[in-house]
Amino acid sequence: MERDILPAEIYKEIEVIDSADIVIGIPSYNNAKSIAHVVNAALLGLAKYYPDMKAVIVNSDGGSSDGTPDVFMNANPFNKGDYFFTDLECVPARKMTLSYKGIPGKGSAFRSIFEIAYLLDAELCIVVDSDLRSITPEWFECLGYPILEKDYDYVTPFYLRHKYDGTITNSIAYPFTRAMYGHDLRQPIGGDFGISGTLLPNYISQDVWETDVAKYGIDIWMTTTALTHDYKVAQAFLGCKIHDVKDPGEHLGPMFRQVVSTLMRLAGEKADLAREVKTVKEVPIFGFPFTATPEPLPVNLDRLLEKFNNGFKEHEEAIKLILSPDTFKEIKSLVGTPIEKFAYSPELWVKSVYEYATKIALGGKADLVDTMIPIYYGNVASFVKKTWDMNDEQSERVVQEQAELFFNMREYFLKNLREKVSV
Repeated sequence: MERDILPAEIYKEIEVIDSADIVIGIPSYNNAKSIAHVVNAALLGLAKYYPDMKAVIVNSDGGSSDGTPDVFMNANPFNKGDYFFTDLECVPARKMTLSYKGIPGKGSAFRSIFEIAYLLDAELCIVVDSDLRSITPEWFECLGYPILEKDYDYVTPFYLRHKYDGTITNSIAYPFTRAMYGHDLRQPIGGDFGISGTLLPNYISQDVWETDVAKYGIDIWMTTTALTHDYKVAQAFLGCKIHDVKDPGEHLGPMFRQVVSTLMRLAGEKADLAREVKTVKEVPIFGFPFTATPEPLPVNLDRLLEKFNNGFKEHEEAIKLILSPDTFKEIKSLVGTPIEKFAYSPELWVKSVYEYATKIALGGKADLVDTMIPIYYGNVASFVKKTWDMNDEQSERVVQEQAELFFNMREYFLKNLREKVSV
């Protein structure tokens, strides 16, 4: 059957290349200021750690208007004399860039990368974000080593992050995934992954590419697929992640909806597997952990609380239809509470998430999750207030306590789901 996932000229280029051992994918959209650094790190990583392997670096672009593809193609660290890899004289990879087909979004960009890696029969595919400022050549060794040398299939990142960076991960994606599937993967939506050639056919064969998976839902879908299909999963220590981050009080919109609705929809589909989980397994971390200080991330607590109050009032009637009467009443009682007295309890947050998850898992539309955003802001505001004077390590303990609560209360979701399905 003729494939039409990629532009015709890319299929011709693949025929010329014939095969590759490693494919590195870099999705992009208007990242001309940062993508050269990412490409240079990839090229240096290939030269240092995979000198005898045939590699292709793919830029899957979403129609950038700032010349990102040209910057990608022209990037070459070997034209410079300020690297310590002075004995490396040639670029160890072929580069190709394309404008991907399909729904605009990160998932569609990944789909093109996966297709290329599959057709080239690559043993390893690594994908990394194009806005990274902290990426080093070592990232590629850490993401690839468990697959090439230890027979793992899927490698997620393990970062050192500021306590207020990654609040969707910390408050929903991490604890929910941990509770449902019984694997302690700290960054299930981290953005930078290693994927085996064995896992790639599973990804590209599934009929999900006209859904939110083609957008920001891609990371959690990849992770959930790997966890629920018995693939071997590991983590790679990558140090600090420094990239284009935003105050968690900024408008989230589509990203929140696509990540959270995909997470919850998949939980409904995989509920039978989740019921078999009895404990949480540790997931091995490869790399060389070291101490580092993430970049500070300023947070406007007043704005977070304002968005909770205003958003709840705006969506109150819709929220009332989703949450149980007790949960709704308890959240409503927090509206208008002064900052010094505001406290969104961890138990209330877990119940809120699981009640929304029940609704989405039973077929609720993805945009229902939009009404959850103000509740999320309230929980983040409470977390910020609680951890304001804590360092990152102390704050991480709070995240871990909440993750354990998600696991201990998981039956609340699974029981609700079972009862509603049987009605």
